[in-house]
Amino acid sequence: GSLDSFGFSRKQLFFLAPHITKTQNPTGLLDLETIHIPFKDEFTIKKKIIFEIETFGFAVTENPLVLIPPESGARIIRSYEMINYVNCHVSMLGIKICSKRIPSKKKKGFMKFISFLDLWGSFETFLPTKNYGKLISRSVSSSIFLVSGKITEEFGACTLHLEDMKPLSL
Repeated sequence: GSLDSFGFSRKQLFFLAPHITKTQNPTGLLDLETIHIPFKDEFTIKKKIIFEIETFGFAVTENPLVLIPPESGARIIRSYEMINYVNCHVSMLGIKICSKRIPSKKKKGFMKFISFLDLWGSFETFLPTKNYGKLISRSVSSSIFLVSGKITEEFGACTLHLEDMKPLSL
């Protein structure tokens, strides 16, 4: 996307990339008059996002969640709505930002804190020891999830206690 201002589509720039390499062109200058540049159209937003995630590990053009169709029958709440659903079981859609695994002090095993980003902000989740074993493999398999559980609130901060995590793909 850093070259979007040059007036070529990303498809055209991908086509031109081999012509610019120093092994084929020591000056680095192109005579665009002699090169037939196909692809007048642009990549789809989905293709752009996938390329960005493959290249950088995150999307720049758009939040990938715009590509996820709404789940039928599931009421997905937004991060800013969490305070309205304290002590309720809810579902949320998010991109995993970061996570931290820590040993449990009360029980043998581990628990995990996972931060997510939705289209409206960020939200925090907690994977308790009792659900750690069944959900831990899911928590590393993707970056986009449909998560569900019970919301708790402490000192004005809401946390979703994870009961299920469904990895989603673009």
